[in-house]
Amino acid sequence: MTDAVLDTCAQTILVVDDDHLILDVVHMMLTSNGIKDVVTLNTSSDVLKTLDQGGVGVLVMDWIMPGMTGADLLPIIVQRYSHIPVIIMTVVSDLRTVVDCIKQGAFDYITKPIDANRLLFSINKAFQISELANQNRRLKDYLMGDSLSRPEVFDGILTANPRMQAIFKIVETMGNSHNPVLITGETGVGKELIARAIHRASGLKGPFVPLNVAGLILMFDRTIQMGDMVEVDGHRGRVATIGMRSSTIKRFDGVEMLVPNSHFLQQNVTNWTASDKRARYTISVGVAYGSPTQKTERLILAAVEEQEEVLRDPSACVIFEEFADSSLKFTAYFWIELDPAVNSLLIFSDIRHRIGERLAEAGIVIPFPQRDLHLDAGKPLEITVVRNGEPGMGNRDR
Repeated sequence: MTDAVLDTCAQTILVVDDDHLILDVVHMMLTSNGIKDVVTLNTSSDVLKTLDQGGVGVLVMDWIMPGMTGADLLPIIVQRYSHIPVIIMTVVSDLRTVVDCIKQGAFDYITKPIDANRLLFSINKAFQISELANQNRRLKDYLMGDSLSRPEVFDGILTANPRMQAIFKIVETMGNSHNPVLITGETGVGKELIARAIHRASGLKGPFVPLNVAGLILMFDRTIQMGDMVEVDGHRGRVATIGMRSSTIKRFDGVEMLVPNSHFLQQNVTNWTASDKRARYTISVGVAYGSPTQKTERLILAAVEEQEEVLRDPSACVIFEEFADSSLKFTAYFWIELDPAVNSLLIFSDIRHRIGERLAEAGIVIPFPQRDLHLDAGKPLEITVVRNGEPGMGNRDR
């Protein structure tokens, strides 16, 4: 026997067999595993009459019986009651018989003696199929109508859109279903409102408890924590709070951003302090051609290392990068520890001041952009200078 109690959606199981002992055994199997609504018949002639009364969710029927056999009843049941799954029981284990049963529309085929786990598993699956079939039938019948059966369920949603009315009808058909429902959509489209409407349509007495999975992931996964320095949509700041629905990021300019937790999971977010609060930065400077390159490199490095917020480990370094258009380009690489109390912009400014002072003391010039123009002519070029305020070309100096 299995310890699991089957979810049968409160529908009846009809068991038909001419053997009273088999009926008693199957009845005990089902009732001892939580299926209380079980009806047994020992005559096949009463099967169709019982099915006509309705309420049967699954039919478990013997294949070989006096009078109308299972082979006689199965085609009629499949035609008249196609929504009822039929499970065949028999001592015959012939492969051809099994194939014939399935071809005629049987849901499953179980050989005697009956294995309890096998029977319970098959009935559970049959109930699921029956429930889906009933739901589809109700949905088809209901969608053909014009009005909602319970408009009060949707009091929290204001709309006059015909497509939303169609969704409301689908929601109403889910009220009697015990199957899970998946609702998808972007943040803010009203997924929780639809979930709340489904809960009200179900008639369940327990309270509706909304739960934001994104908030749980952030809290338990801890990829984002309070105090972390993050960058979201180009804005940098510190994570001030993490809630179930949204989190607050306090930017460096003092503005507080309210960010939905789903944004952290669906968009590109940089966590500058996820595993290490140290970050590397660069400052570039160009000096005039003819400047002593090695001395320039030493002066820039000394200016960077003088700044007290620059870390000693990893150590800073200066790279002579290229011969640029109008200068010799050097880049300083250094590390600082990210902290809300430390303004990195002030650090960069201080380093630039120090670099400028050291280069000026050494007589090394930081040039402005310039171009050298070389003219190649076979004879001297005539240059005319026109004084400001003199009209025309009357007075000219050559």
